[in-house]
Amino acid sequence: YFFDNLDKEDFETLYNNSNNPKHNVAIANMFFSYNYGAIITAYALYKAVENFGYNPMLIYSNLYQLYNDLYSNIKGNKFALKYMNVANEYFSKEELKKLNEKCDTFIVGSDQVWRYEAHGKNIFYYLLNFIYNYKKKKIAYSSSFGISYSDCDYKNKILFRHYLKQFDSVSVREADGVRICKEDFDVDATHVLDPVFLIDDYDYLISKSSKNVNHKFIAVYSLYTNIQNQLNFISNKLSLNIEYLNIDNEDSIEDWLWTIKNCELLITDSFHGSCFAIIFNKPFVCILNEGSGISRLESLSNMFDIKTRIITDLSEVMNKPDFLLKMDYTKINKKLEIEKSKSLKWLKNA
Repeated sequence: YFFDNLDKEDFETLYNNSNNPKHNVAIANMFFSYNYGAIITAYALYKAVENFGYNPMLIYSNLYQLYNDLYSNIKGNKFALKYMNVANEYFSKEELKKLNEKCDTFIVGSDQVWRYEAHGKNIFYYLLNFIYNYKKKKIAYSSSFGISYSDCDYKNKILFRHYLKQFDSVSVREADGVRICKEDFDVDATHVLDPVFLIDDYDYLISKSSKNVNHKFIAVYSLYTNIQNQLNFISNKLSLNIEYLNIDNEDSIEDWLWTIKNCELLITDSFHGSCFAIIFNKPFVCILNEGSGISRLESLSNMFDIKTRIITDLSEVMNKPDFLLKMDYTKINKKLEIEKSKSLKWLKNA
């Protein structure tokens, strides 16, 4: 706590708070990941809450590697320890119960935290089932189902409804999420922006990048789609080299942001890749893919009126160099400011 807050508090306050650190907001999301989008989403929500004047902390919640601690060699863990306060070193029922005494407000973060096929019964962690004190405030910000909830069996659907109805405020990332909350769980939800849109300053992270590319380039961030032949064609057509970004490479989160901000064009099948193209006002195309979750891309497309940028196959734009490299952000930026203001207001009120 002392070193994390050295640049934020005077020494007397720092000393007092280091003896008895006060965290008033705990955030549960999916930062324990190799996926760039999941990690930066956690960071953005953390910073948005911090910008309101709270002192947040992340809850370590590695459901997939229960025997590993926070210091396991996972990209998201390393990033979280570097830039944020993390509550617990281990994921266990005992550690989670202790959080009832540490915080008064709990937020379930964004990304596909409510995707049943991915989490199974562990999904109830993301419904804060470890909070036994009824006085604690529970908020869902920009949570996502990813897909229809029809895959969930009857018993678990009842449990999901039981826990969700205990939330004080619920918001979701997709328009479909509003419908699912109402039809399946009888809960009213608000459609808000993904957390990455809530903060303005990514320059601090980008300044920490070790990336150094001196030529103009196309950035490619493809998680699910094999597009190598088409990429070679576009690269030759535009006379631009390609910089690849993928989960398995050595690029850090900071490098990932640097690459998107400095590219001439982003080609991706990633929701969060598309989000950061919008944030940095970069021309982009996003290839629809079931693996990446079509609903969230459709919501993004409808909100910002970018239907021509969401494609089903890269061959649709291979011979359109002017389209690929030119994108007018005038209306998009105006819409983003409106939606950002609404989303921040909702979160602050919640």
